[in-house]
Amino acid sequence: PEPEPEPENTGASVVFTGVFGDALYDAETSTYTFPSGAQSWGGFANEDTAVYPFAFPEGGSITFTASAAEPTNLKFKFEKNPYPDTEPSFETETVLIDSTSAQEYTVEFAAQGENTFSSFLLYLIERDSPVVITDVVVTTN
Repeated sequence: PEPEPEPENTGASVVFTGVFGDALYDAETSTYTFPSGAQSWGGFANEDTAVYPFAFPEGGSITFTASAAEPTNLKFKFEKNPYPDTEPSFETETVLIDSTSAQEYTVEFAAQGENTFSSFLLYLIERDSPVVITDVVVTTN
């Protein structure tokens, strides 16, 4: 018999190809950079509308693979819709990427009631510290 698929997993890996506020993304190497010259609100947006909307009535998690030459913090943000219609929104806790080789990380977050989210963003905290991020998967509890 074939194994049962995991129904809570979106199934698709999310890629943050939409850069804003002078942030930098290198598609060939899956490298994200928040340069010193970028706007304070600079970051990265998922542009694949097929994954939306997200709903987390029981909470959820984001699992991803990442590495960085220097320890670098990142966080994710879910918004109702892309700017300017962003509320309600919420951010995850920051995650410290502290490995120079690819490692799996998971960040969990609380229930979000009946709210739905059609904007999924990534922000790096430290500037000029590139992070390689792949295999981003959002899971609903």
